[in-house]
Amino acid sequence: MSHRERVSCSSALVGDRRLRCYVKHAVLSNPKRPARRGEAYKHYLSAYDRNRDLIQASARRLIEANVPGADGAVIVSSVAIALEDATKLAPTA
Repeated sequence: MSHRERVSCSSALVGDRRLRCYVKHAVLSNPKRPARRGEAYKHYLSAYDRNRDLIQASARRLIEANVPGADGAVIVSSVAIALEDATKLAPTA
């Protein structure tokens, strides 16, 4: 996967090792309302902020499952987000 297909979001400390965490552009993009040229960074940052908890939970689950990408980084994809979202417990009344 090229660096153009992902955005760096943070890093995680796993033991004494720092692990890079990325989010695929598809997770942060809105196909119904694509970002204008030059505004992608603001668009991605805003999308990350809106979905921070879900993205971080997905990254945490990938780290716990020991599923680093080919370059030793964790890459959160739309599939990881969908799986994480589907496993959230419904709030109790």
